[in-house]
Amino acid sequence: MKCSACRPAAGAALLALSVVACGTTGTTGTTATNGTGTGGAAPRATASGPVGNGVAKMSADQAARAALAALIAASSVHVRGTFTADSRGERFDMRFEGNSASGSFTVKGAPVQTVTYGGSMYMKAGTDGWTAMGNPPNTAGMMAGRWFKVGPGSAQPMSPLSLSFFTAEVAAHAKAAQATIRRGTLAGRQVVIITYQDGSELYVAITGPAYPLRFDVAGDTGGQRDFSDYGIAFHIVAPTDAIVP
Repeated sequence: MKCSACRPAAGAALLALSVVACGTTGTTGTTATNGTGTGGAAPRATASGPVGNGVAKMSADQAARAALAALIAASSVHVRGTFTADSRGERFDMRFEGNSASGSFTVKGAPVQTVTYGGSMYMKAGTDGWTAMGNPPNTAGMMAGRWFKVGPGSAQPMSPLSLSFFTAEVAAHAKAAQATIRRGTLAGRQVVIITYQDGSELYVAITGPAYPLRFDVAGDTGGQRDFSDYGIAFHIVAPTDAIVP
């Protein structure tokens, strides 16, 4: 898969299908967590502790659907972890807010930064990153350290990275038969753990919104997805110095 300096999107198209990223950029605000690993507003508490959301009493498929609904309804979320590409272990780290996204991912271990804003994707990488995405070394050297815009008005429009890949993963497993559910903890927080026949495991909060907190996904592109910072304002903006091919 190769692309020229004027068409950086070609090397990223396959990556966009995998929705992968690692590190963050294009976020001007600060992020915070509430100490629970989910960020946003802390669950409402009473004298006896946080209020349960009912997930602990649900069946596996009911709990999975509740988690999917909570993820879709979230105004923002931070998703990071690992994935497999061509038998290689890669990493990603993305923040999503509305239709915008900011973060980075690795390709053959090389970091690539990305921002999605206003319907366009922006990408930035070093020589190793552009080379890993299929550019000739001399072209990759000229592109190194620069933001490139792909989308409306560019040489090769493409769909921006979005949260839809992760929601689709949760949705696909929510339809799976014979899943089991049990109580457990994740980083000291009470959760239910939904285990699927393929070995995947979805961790869902049992207090506050029924947010997914972790998804260990089995399969060829599987890996760990950690969800946090729900409801945080990330203040994602587009790079001001991007090159339009």
